[in-house]
Amino acid sequence: MRLFVLSLALLAACESSPTDADKPPAEICDNLEDDDLDDLADCADPDCAALCGEVCTNGTDDDLDGLIDCLDDDCDGLCPENCGDGRDNDADGAIDCDDRDCFGSCPEVCGDGFDNDGDGKVDCLDEECVDPSCDEICTDDRDNDADGLIDCDDDDCNDPSCIENCTDGRDNDADGRVDCDDTDCDGACPEVCTDGRDNDADGRVDCEDDECAELCDADGDGFFNAEYGGDDCDDTRFEVNPSRPEICNGREVLDDDCDGLFDEDDPDIDPLTLLAWGRDFDMDGYGTAADLRLACQGGPGFGLASPEDCDDSNPAVNPGMPEICNPDGPLDDDCDGLIDDADPDISPDSYLEWFADRDGDGFGADDDFEYACSRPDGTAASNDDCDDDDPSVGPPSLWYEDGDRDGFGAGDPLSPTPTCSYPDARARPDWIGLDCDDGDVGINPGAEEICEDGIDQDCDGLDASCGFPHDNGLGVIWINEVPTGTINESQAELSCEASYPGACERRDGDCAGPGWCYYLGGGYEPCWGWESGCSGDAGRVWEYGSSFTTYGYWD
Repeated sequence: MRLFVLSLALLAACESSPTDADKPPAEICDNLEDDDLDDLADCADPDCAALCGEVCTNGTDDDLDGLIDCLDDDCDGLCPENCGDGRDNDADGAIDCDDRDCFGSCPEVCGDGFDNDGDGKVDCLDEECVDPSCDEICTDDRDNDADGLIDCDDDDCNDPSCIENCTDGRDNDADGRVDCDDTDCDGACPEVCTDGRDNDADGRVDCEDDECAELCDADGDGFFNAEYGGDDCDDTRFEVNPSRPEICNGREVLDDDCDGLFDEDDPDIDPLTLLAWGRDFDMDGYGTAADLRLACQGGPGFGLASPEDCDDSNPAVNPGMPEICNPDGPLDDDCDGLIDDADPDISPDSYLEWFADRDGDGFGADDDFEYACSRPDGTAASNDDCDDDDPSVGPPSLWYEDGDRDGFGAGDPLSPTPTCSYPDARARPDWIGLDCDDGDVGINPGAEEICEDGIDQDCDGLDASCGFPHDNGLGVIWINEVPTGTINESQAELSCEASYPGACERRDGDCAGPGWCYYLGGGYEPCWGWESGCSGDAGRVWEYGSSFTTYGYWD
């Protein structure tokens, strides 16, 4: 029985299943028919989704991508702009708030020239715009330029609506005056001494204010500087102001009483201050008692006669010079009657350095020295004595061999470098003189010259020609190398200079009369034409050095 029931059921089931012939036809998507009888034709039927795109106005997700109508990318260009989806819905090249279709529904963009938020204010005029591209607006209580400073606190604000800030270096109120130059700051600033305002509000203006005393009356004489409205013509000198008398001021020209007149041109000059001026021949500013005149200024060729110039031929000597050491001879440089070391005013910078010379050989050592103008006893100018306890030893020398053992060397030096050490027992230093004949003991710098023997015994390069000798007690005077006969003055001078260039000096003597010459040793001899001592009306001589070699002439 159970098997029969099951068979009936299966039979019934087989009879109720539709056949292929009974199924509805599939939807055809492009014939405008509802082929599958589901009341949806063509692309409206979901069965066509794979073949059809999104339909943008039917409220259906036609392409089954989860996006309906204008939300679907397929609808871009067919829909109005959606201002927040990041797509160019209307396909005009502008997306969201960049699209004019969105103006009025977007935040303000500060530099695009549009009223993006639709509030009637464009870019920097919109309160929403705080941006470095904007200028500060000085009255809207906003930081328009995004620099952290609002309205008048911003450096960009110089505006009549602002109050002057007296310490910020800006013209806040745009009146052309900055900080303390602005009258708005009077009472908050230190006194300015030249602007005619009471800057510190203490009731005193400019130079009348104690704060201006140092500037207006720098010399403290009670008169204000002319540059600040006063009548003191030199505010650096206490002694110059309208209350002072006009006086002479030495070499300085000064308007003492500030009346515009100077020195003797001012009738108010104090005559007791006029200075004595005398001729100033050496033009050193100090004159003598010659051609005295009283004036404030001496003028060209005149110098102060008091104190007087003690040597008006030497511009380095006058009362204005310092006393200094003069190695060429004592000189009263400052005209005070005291010379060199005797003058307490001597400049110590001019002192010479003298070194102890214990052995008295003229050479000192550097272990002891003193400063003075004149050489003190027991000192020498040099400090190069090789042995200051031995007078036979001098400074470092070139050493020469002494072949004839006469104490003087000759030839080439044994050592090319000066030294204190003896290179050889027979060596002699050059400072004692060089032997001109090292093979003859009678010829050396210490030998006595023999007249006219053709030999230079003393190695001075000359053989003395004694000529007409006369012993005057001081040495031998002779006529030298001049032929007998009368020559004139210029010939005699040239003859002397030819033999001894630069060494001839003219000197005068006494003659008893024409043809007679007085010798220095005493007595008269006939003048042979050229003899020492002839001078005066009778003639002159030129003398060479201290050997009394002379050239003379006789008229």
